[in-house]
Amino acid sequence: MWVDGGTIPKSYKGCVGDDGTEVKADKQTCSSGQVLVTYDDSFYGVVGGPVNQADSLKTDSGYKGARTACLA
Repeated sequence: MWVDGGTIPKSYKGCVGDDGTEVKADKQTCSSGQVLVTYDDSFYGVVGGPVNQADSLKTDSGYKGARTACLA
């Protein structure tokens, strides 16, 4: 599911990791009511919206902007 340009399902609650274990959604509720989710320091997006891929969420300006807008 975490493929750049894919869509994050509105019902997203987590996924199954490479080792078969359940991974809970890492999410942040935004001031707008949307939910920003991340996965594996490489993917992010708003539930119901497109998946965005970054080299690292720690340094990606797109993710930093999305997080700032989310918390505004």
